[in-house]
Amino acid sequence: MKVSIEGTAKLENGGISIPFHVNDGKQDKVINLPFRADMMPGNIWESMLAAMTIGDPHKIRYSVKDEDDKMILPSQRGKSKERFPDGLAVFGINGSVFWLYRGKVVETIDMERLSDEEQKLEVANVVLKHEKRYTLLRRQQEAYARIENTDAARRERIPDDVRLFVWQRDEGKCVKCGGTEKLEFDHIIPVAKGGSNTERNIQLLCEACNRAKGTNL
Repeated sequence: MKVSIEGTAKLENGGISIPFHVNDGKQDKVINLPFRADMMPGNIWESMLAAMTIGDPHKIRYSVKDEDDKMILPSQRGKSKERFPDGLAVFGINGSVFWLYRGKVVETIDMERLSDEEQKLEVANVVLKHEKRYTLLRRQQEAYARIENTDAARRERIPDDVRLFVWQRDEGKCVKCGGTEKLEFDHIIPVAKGGSNTERNIQLLCEACNRAKGTNL
């Protein structure tokens, strides 16, 4: 038994474009099949649309071969049929079935012994695990970017004109205790929280008051 994500489906041109990995006898390649409302009964189309977002996993096996061994997709009310290349005889053969769930195309192999409900659960489990993993990776990437931005901001020196202005404004003494020893230029709003290097966000604190402030943040 095997369950694997094959690709991502997209909503485009009024239909759903679904990628399939196929082999034309020479090499593996990806072919995007268009599925539209006029290709299938309304209830099937609605199920496919729902499966793109929050609906249940939906089986994609609405294709058959014609007399020329070409793939065709059943049409609705006798409308013209869509014809696709030979290699797409991957639909539902050799124990392989394709599903659409939350925009992902999922292939299941040798799952006939499971009920439809159990197969749906297997498909949903694989897709939700995939989403959780990449959500975590995305958050980690964003966190690393914030750390890099913070480090860059910390390395940015307070401009000399700002230092001079703050020193004169605060009269060369700690704004908390009035001390004049071991003075430091302190960011009122820390750089890590978006604080800037402007005079409105800089104040003079002695070393002791600055450490005490850091402890209370």
